[in-house]
Amino acid sequence: MNQLLTVHVQNAGTALYGAKRKYLEFGAKETDPLNAELNLAVQHFIGNGRRQEENAASDIAHVVCMIFSGNNSLNEFSDDEVREVLRNHLPVDFIRDKNGLVATPTKVEYPLTFPERVDCSTIISEVEAVNTLYTTHGISAAASALAEIMANQYTYLIEGTADIDTQLLRIHAIQNAVCVVHLSKFEDMVNASMVARDTKVWLPGYSTIDSYLIQEAPYTLQTQEGRVCSGMSHEFSEECMWTSSHVDPKSVTTTFAMPTDTTRVTDITEAVFDRVKAHIETAQLDVEKLNKIKFTRGVATLHSGCDEVGSYTIAIYNWHASRKGDNYSTVFSLAANLMLDVLHAEAKNIAPCDDILCIVAGDTNLKNAAESAAAASCLQSYGLEMFNSASETGEDKCCKVTVDRGARTKIMQTQWSKTEPVVAMKDALVTRKQTESDPFCISATVFDDHPILDHKGWGFTVYRKSANPEAKTPIAVQMSAEKRFLMTFVFFVKLYIGLWIAVCALDMLTA
Repeated sequence: MNQLLTVHVQNAGTALYGAKRKYLEFGAKETDPLNAELNLAVQHFIGNGRRQEENAASDIAHVVCMIFSGNNSLNEFSDDEVREVLRNHLPVDFIRDKNGLVATPTKVEYPLTFPERVDCSTIISEVEAVNTLYTTHGISAAASALAEIMANQYTYLIEGTADIDTQLLRIHAIQNAVCVVHLSKFEDMVNASMVARDTKVWLPGYSTIDSYLIQEAPYTLQTQEGRVCSGMSHEFSEECMWTSSHVDPKSVTTTFAMPTDTTRVTDITEAVFDRVKAHIETAQLDVEKLNKIKFTRGVATLHSGCDEVGSYTIAIYNWHASRKGDNYSTVFSLAANLMLDVLHAEAKNIAPCDDILCIVAGDTNLKNAAESAAAASCLQSYGLEMFNSASETGEDKCCKVTVDRGARTKIMQTQWSKTEPVVAMKDALVTRKQTESDPFCISATVFDDHPILDHKGWGFTVYRKSANPEAKTPIAVQMSAEKRFLMTFVFFVKLYIGLWIAVCALDMLTA
């Protein structure tokens, strides 16, 4: 088989923050003591001290929130006075989802809390400074210092308004306060994390990779230096073209590809979504459901070239689906089918004579094995298959487990629900079901190089099937006996004339 294209796919959500944070996020036992303290602080925070035992971390977090709301009147209060004020306040709670779990607040593109900034070289001294104020001057002094640090890092204003994002503020305040009050436990966690691999390389720099599909692309990848530091080879990082979604401004889905002398890469994202709009109107599809899962959160590219068999075009949609709405498996499958139809139409319009293969690749956000199986079944009804195969031949294409992630440590999360291990087709390829006559086959592999990443690095390779020798052998022409005799006679006449000329030439040379 001829290799046509090798692609690496990565959700870089956790890769952005460095090795130590990744190490902590995935279950270092040293975080357990802080988790326990956080649980106590949350209970006290919600109860405002009325039904819970005293908890200094919760009280500091409360005062921080009051300072952000413009109330700094507790500045000179003693700890007892602070607690009395808080006991007289109305109870507060977090925004919760339909299951009663604390809802994830506004997404922030960079780490803010003390635990999230565990990679920072000055993190211990920052927390120590606030802890010193707490032990010498009490809750109000510590809260004021902590509020100043947080305000210098982030405004906590809801975008486009003058309103405080209270959900995010409360969660960050209580995470920070727990670290301040329990400094020794925070230090133990940071020191334990030093055993993590001290590297931020999270992309393989293999020379065989033609493209990188990144579902959560850090801003650092916009520079060559950032790409090199992340693991791309120097040649690739210098010469690659990259494109992000033009349709969804908040999309962080990005494709990096390397055009060569024999292959070309074309960004067709805008053209694809023009076709998508037309398809939706014609088929009268449920736009609201499709928009909820952000089926436009992606980048479409054409990868074209030639081999000894002929010209080919591989159309790829690098997609990061958003898990929202009901009947997610069904809506996801509908969107994937729609996108493959549109990709094929656009590819055929640009390269009508090429052999064409269309692929949807990326993060499906299917939550468990049952939902993955439901999606796979629904896709099959469209004539599609979803797989992440570890076989080079691609024979075991199936709904294969690629991520088995344990619960994240609560201290590292702004979402405090107990996350169940993910056993699902989180990362997957979706393509038309291949037949024997199709010119391509695909293999997909989960890379083991970076097992501590949220979604393990994975990739796929597109092969041109070996040409069938019988199909390529010209059909023998059956000739008549008379024609065979005539061709034989002509052959000997030509041979006699050639020999006669040679003899004459020899006589002339020897004369």
